[in-house]
Amino acid sequence: MFSVTALEAMNPVVRSDVVVSAFLDSVGGYRHKTRRDVLLDILDVDLSWHMHAISDGERRRVQLVMGLMSEWDVLLLDEVTVDLDVLVRHDLLDFLKRENTDDNTRGSMLHAISLKWLKEDRQYRRQQEEAGNMSKSRGARRDQTVPSDSEIFYRKYDYAH
Repeated sequence: MFSVTALEAMNPVVRSDVVVSAFLDSVGGYRHKTRRDVLLDILDVDLSWHMHAISDGERRRVQLVMGLMSEWDVLLLDEVTVDLDVLVRHDLLDFLKRENTDDNTRGSMLHAISLKWLKEDRQYRRQQEEAGNMSKSRGARRDQTVPSDSEIFYRKYDYAH
């Protein structure tokens, strides 16, 4: 099982002065050479990069190679394409689709369910705000009659009008 998380991105190991080739070997890259090499090509990873000197996007790509190079029973990916450029994103999604058709693997994208839930939640919250059941409301305050402190300050000291 593998999941790329924000905690892994902050892992001191992936931010230390380790060469990518040594890093991948230290997590079993030598055991999964074929898949590792396919992923290195897809994700456009340079084995001579130093982990502490690469961008967040490059670090994400190395972490994806690390997590996807071995076979898995369950794979959890959350916003896996964040920090990836369009071409790399496309190639990675193609790889995951191929993996999804082989070995009886099944994939599921839950964005539609999440978006439906988020819309319902926002609609409910707005109804509660309009009914006065919420102590604060979100969004622009178009009907606010009390001027803000900055508005008072600029009216007082702005001599342009």
